[in-house]
Amino acid sequence: MNIYQEIAIPLIRVYLTLVSLCLPSLLFAQNWSEKDYERYTIAEFYELDAIYQPIDFEHIDRPLLHAAIFYVTNEMRQKRRLPLFKHLPTAEKVAKDHADDMVKYDFYSHYSKVPGKKFLTDRMKLEGMDPYCYAENISSSNGLQYEYGRRVNPPGPKGVFTYASRSRKEEIVPHTYISFARSVLILWMNSRTHKNNIISTCYQYLGCAAAYYGDDTFYDMPNFISVQCFSSEQK
Repeated sequence: MNIYQEIAIPLIRVYLTLVSLCLPSLLFAQNWSEKDYERYTIAEFYELDAIYQPIDFEHIDRPLLHAAIFYVTNEMRQKRRLPLFKHLPTAEKVAKDHADDMVKYDFYSHYSKVPGKKFLTDRMKLEGMDPYCYAENISSSNGLQYEYGRRVNPPGPKGVFTYASRSRKEEIVPHTYISFARSVLILWMNSRTHKNNIISTCYQYLGCAAAYYGDDTFYDMPNFISVQCFSSEQK
């Protein structure tokens, strides 16, 4: 072995070590994809750096946000030793379109204002779905880690919100992807009908989505409408 070979081997080892250490960061730079639902367990998803990043409301990674809601939902089932939901792309599409429609057409309901999409079954059929059993959860919640009921100041530079306090200006920080998902699941799990959908064994598939809007009654504070679409096997 010559001197160049002796030097090259440790360099290769160091390079491989650096690559392995950088893998979680590499995923953060990539877009979440459909294949990732099969690739990551709940525990592995919670190890991703990306989900702990504050949500940038001008550049929202919607696929990652949808995935966060999906995985936290499955965590609720895992804690109860229930079968985990499988991700269904068409169910996510149904959820996403309904969330987008509610924001675009300014309504909040399981019944859509959009012609041909009034009922959940209508929206499912548009995506080729015809399951034996189906359900839908919706919620409207804050994109900031806001303590409901507290007074706030009008947003300052760069849209930063603070609580109205005489002592100091306490900033209301954005949710991270995972903290937002957990906040939505808390709302649903505290409602019997929504919780029943989440822990039901009638459904095997799930798609989740969230659409951003500014609350025009409250300084355009960042909010999201979130939707879950549950499905059994197809007929």
